[in-house]
Amino acid sequence: MRTLLATQEQELCRLRHEIQEHHQERSVLRNLQEEVQENHRQRETLLKSHDRALTVLRDEIQEQHCQRDTLLAAQKEEFLRFQNELQERDRLREIEIVQHTAAMEEHLRSELKKVGAHVVTRCQAEKERELAAMVQHDMQHRHTIQTASQAEPARFPAESESPTCQDNQPQTPRQASTAPLPQHA
Repeated sequence: MRTLLATQEQELCRLRHEIQEHHQERSVLRNLQEEVQENHRQRETLLKSHDRALTVLRDEIQEQHCQRDTLLAAQKEEFLRFQNELQERDRLREIEIVQHTAAMEEHLRSELKKVGAHVVTRCQAEKERELAAMVQHDMQHRHTIQTASQAEPARFPAESESPTCQDNQPQTPRQASTAPLPQHA
């Protein structure tokens, strides 16, 4: 019986030792499980933090895109306004040039009419002076002939006394106006 008791005691020691090992293993497993859970919590916290950071970053990027789109729209609107102003200025300048050209043409036509009328008036006055000079020259020449024929009834002038061919030639109006007029005695 002692052997049996000794065997049972040994068995009991072995079982206690196994139980202790089992408790130690359970304790180690529990610690490992707690570490794993802590790692999971930290990972979850880190993932949530990353998600929040990504959300903030995405919101900032969207805000920057919105600001850029707003700025581009404003710049495009400003460009179109400036382009319209330039087109309007060009159109007004073109109208101004056309109006100025028309006014200058009208002014030049008016000046041409005045100059034309002045030239016609001067030409008419010159013709009238030439005609008056011719008439006066003709009248003086007739008077000279009448006076000479009354003073010498049958006498013909000698060839040396006769008027030159040039005096008998009809004069152009220009020659008549510049030719010296005979003086009355």
